[in-house]
Amino acid sequence: MEVSQDILKKPSELNIEEWEEIRKHPVSSVRQILMLRASHLLKTRIMLGPFEHHLNYNLSGYPKTQFIKTVSLFGRILQITDVYDAITSPRSYHDATYSPPEALSHLMAGAGKEFDYTLTKVFVSMMGRYPIGTLLQLDSGEFGLVMDYPDKGENALPRVVLLVEEGEGIVKRGEVVDLLEKDEDNRSFKRRVLGCFQPESYGIKASDFI
Repeated sequence: MEVSQDILKKPSELNIEEWEEIRKHPVSSVRQILMLRASHLLKTRIMLGPFEHHLNYNLSGYPKTQFIKTVSLFGRILQITDVYDAITSPRSYHDATYSPPEALSHLMAGAGKEFDYTLTKVFVSMMGRYPIGTLLQLDSGEFGLVMDYPDKGENALPRVVLLVEEGEGIVKRGEVVDLLEKDEDNRSFKRRVLGCFQPESYGIKASDFI
């Protein structure tokens, strides 16, 4: 909230001074919390996580401090979700975004170092192989958005709402299919995933269809 919009929306790479401004926002978060009309007890309980959310599990990151020896549970949760959101969302200062599965792989690659290993595994399991809202390309030639997971197992496959192109860039909601559905001989899946993408990269707003 306190970082200049000129910095947040800058279309090119940030310079050292601008990154220093960005890195002040955990402290700004604490200041905003202290200004809340809430009890001192509540403010004390909630301010540590936002202060820590850019401190990695191994205490690299920022802000640098001498008094924190381990990152709190709330701080570790916020850090994982903040990184996932940052690398899967369009940003003015970077061109490419990770697809949701790529982002989950990135988190797991840093588990035990940058991120709490157990919490990262829990987060990845909660999100599913293809997180809800992911745009999937299927071997049937169809495209669809991940809708939900009827089966909550670790290797579960999702239900997908298919997208039907009507021409001139107009896309409408099609039928809902289950990727667990088998073909006629019941030996293999009827549809397989060929690729997954961020729907925003194709001008598709997932919430319009799910």
